[in-house]
Amino acid sequence: MEPESTIDDIIKSVQKFRILSIGRFGVGKSSLVSCVFGITGARVSHLKPGESDIEQEFISQDNPFFVLHDSKGFEPGEITNFDIVREFIEQRSQQGLPLKDRIHGLWLCTKTPAVGGRVFEIGDEKLLEFAYKI
Repeated sequence: MEPESTIDDIIKSVQKFRILSIGRFGVGKSSLVSCVFGITGARVSHLKPGESDIEQEFISQDNPFFVLHDSKGFEPGEITNFDIVREFIEQRSQQGLPLKDRIHGLWLCTKTPAVGGRVFEIGDEKLLEFAYKI
């Protein structure tokens, strides 16, 4: 007799794997969403921060098991979007929330730094520290 697969149990309870895309403006979050998920609804802007709605779910027709939320890019000195992302993570991490509605992963998009540059921006570090604590 073979033991039951725990992966099958997890997939049944999760139903969909929910990912939040985060990072600075201009690093290619929406382009990545469009390319990987084949979704044209992710607005790509090369001149100003995109108008992403963090509550909007992007689901790939090729693999409906994944659900992606695309956040608006962070800008230096701007905290409003940082707070929106932090609140979204808090809401989607609550113990009482059904497992299928929680955030299961963060997709941090960054630029490759120049020699001697910071690997992560301070806002990225703070957000990752916050998410780790939850």
